[in-house]
Amino acid sequence: MSIRFNSQHWTPEVPERIGLYHAYIRGFNRDVRTHRLFIVCSGGMVRASDAFCNLVIDVGKHWTAKDVCESQEAWWLKKGCQRARCRLIKELADEFGIRVQYVQDILAYKGGEVAVFTSDTVEHDISIIHQDKIAVYNACTNTTKHMNGIVTAMHPSEGMWIFRGSSRGNCFGSMFGDHVKCGVFPTNAPRVKRAQSITVEDSSCIVRLQSTSAKAQYMCFDEAYFKNLEQMQWNRDNGYVELVPIVVGLA
Repeated sequence: MSIRFNSQHWTPEVPERIGLYHAYIRGFNRDVRTHRLFIVCSGGMVRASDAFCNLVIDVGKHWTAKDVCESQEAWWLKKGCQRARCRLIKELADEFGIRVQYVQDILAYKGGEVAVFTSDTVEHDISIIHQDKIAVYNACTNTTKHMNGIVTAMHPSEGMWIFRGSSRGNCFGSMFGDHVKCGVFPTNAPRVKRAQSITVEDSSCIVRLQSTSAKAQYMCFDEAYFKNLEQMQWNRDNGYVELVPIVVGLA
C-alpha cells in the first residue's frame, strides 16, 4: 500500500511592514558619518500564530504558563517568524541589488537563502525571567535579551529608530537593563485611532496620519517621553539611529 501526500513549499506570509531605509551612522572616528542602507521587516506568521493560540486554549487546563513558555511549539513559532523575516529581507535585497550577509536556509526542503539579521526586536513574546516567574510582552520587548540595539517603529513617515545600548561590543550596543528595576522597552510610538481619541486641540507632540484606511494619531518622542525611557534604565548618552524611509510597504 502506498500513501501519497499533496504538499507545497513553505513561503513567508505578507509582512506587517517591509522596506528600505537610509541612515547616517557614526563610525569609530566620531567626526565621520557614513551613509548606510537598512532593510527592515516586521510581522510574523499569522496562521501559525493563530494555531499556537488555539493550542494554548486547548491545553489551558493542563499546562502552566511555564510549560507554555518552555514548549517546543513556542520555540518553533519564534524561530519560524524570525526565519520568515530573514527570507523576506533576502528577497528584497536581491530585488534592489543590495548586498547583505546571508546563509543557507537549512530548514528549507529544497534549499534557499536567508539574510543574517543585524538587530532583532521581538515585541510579542513570553519568557521566563526568574525561576517560576513568567513575563508576557506586548508592544514592548525584553531588554535582557537584546544584544544589538532595540528597533522602535515611529510615525510611518518618520521611519524607525534604533536605540543604542551601553556595551559597544557590536554595532548598536547591548545591556539595556534588568528585571529588577524595569526590564521592558516600548517598540512603537504610542498611537490611537481618531474615533477613540478625545476631541481636543493637538499639541506639538501629536502627528496625524491622514489615511483613508486607518486614520490614527501618533505621539512623537518628546522630552517627557525620553525622561520616562531614562527611568526605564536607558541611558540617553548612548544615542539612537534614525532610519529614514525610502521605499516602504505596509500591510
